[in-house]
Amino acid sequence: MKNKLNLLLILPTCLLVGCGSKASIVRKSEEIKQDVHQSTLLEIDENTPSIDESDSKDVVSRVLWKVANRSNYKVISNGDSKASIANQTIENLKIVKDNKCFLQTTSTGLINFSKQRFLLKDEEKYFSRQASTVSSSNVTYDDNEAPECYSFSYYLDEYGTLPFKATSYVINQDTYLSSPTIIKDGDNYKINIELDPNGDKAPYYYVSEILTSSESSTVPEFTSIKLEFVIDRNYNLLTATQDEEYNVTKIIKAHTVTHVVDTYYYDDIEFDEKIYSYFSQFFDNEVII
Repeated sequence: MKNKLNLLLILPTCLLVGCGSKASIVRKSEEIKQDVHQSTLLEIDENTPSIDESDSKDVVSRVLWKVANRSNYKVISNGDSKASIANQTIENLKIVKDNKCFLQTTSTGLINFSKQRFLLKDEEKYFSRQASTVSSSNVTYDDNEAPECYSFSYYLDEYGTLPFKATSYVINQDTYLSSPTIIKDGDNYKINIELDPNGDKAPYYYVSEILTSSESSTVPEFTSIKLEFVIDRNYNLLTATQDEEYNVTKIIKAHTVTHVVDTYYYDDIEFDEKIYSYFSQFFDNEVII
C-alpha cells in the first residue's frame, strides 16, 4: 500500500513539470518547407479590403501579419491546464518593445513554477531565470543571482519558434480543418478557427514547447486545436482564446486539456523598470550554448 501511495505522489510531478529525460525532435533544414511549415501572412495597406468584404482565411492572415509587424504590444494570458490526474492554473505575461521581448510564464496548483525570459532580437540571444518562490498569491525572483544566457538557436530547440508573433501554431491553407467562421459582434468580429492537430501540420513547432515544459518521453500527440480571435475592424487582435488537447507520456500516458485566453494591449507599452534594470546589466554577457 505504501509503494502505491508513493507512486501516486510522484506521477503528478512528472506529468506537470517533467522529471528525467524528455523526448527530442530532430529536424533537418530541408524538412522545414516554407510553404507548409510557415503561417500565411498578408500585408495590410491602404488598398486592403474591409473584413466584411474579405475571405475568412485572408482575414486571419492579415491579423497574423499585423501582430508580427508591431513594434510594441503586451499580452496577458490566463487559463488552466487539466491533465488526467492534476490541474494547473496558468498566468503568463509577454511584452514586446523595440526588438526586445520579456516573457514570464507561471503555473500554480499541485506544482508551482515560474520562469522569466528576456530576448534581444538584434543580438539573437536571450536570458532565462527561474523564480525562487512561487505560490498562487506570490512570485519572487532573486535579483542577486545572474540569469543564464542562451542563443536563439537554443531557444528554437527548446520552444520551436520565437515569441514575436500571435501564435506558435502554423496557420495556412494546409493546416485548416475547415474555413474559419467570422461573426460580427458589435463593433468587433469573432473568428473561430479549427486546425489540423497532425504533428506535421499546425503544431509542427509548438510540440517543442510542450516537450520542454512537460519533459515527455514521447513527442506530444495533439488531438484537437481550436482558436478564437476577437478583432476590431482594423484587424487589430484584441483577444486570442486557445483550446487544445494533447497526450504526453511520463511513466503513463496523460491526456491534457488546456484553455488559455490572451488579452492584447497596444497603448503605453513599457517594460517593468525593476525587471529591465535587472536583465539589462547582463546584456553584454556571452551565450553559454
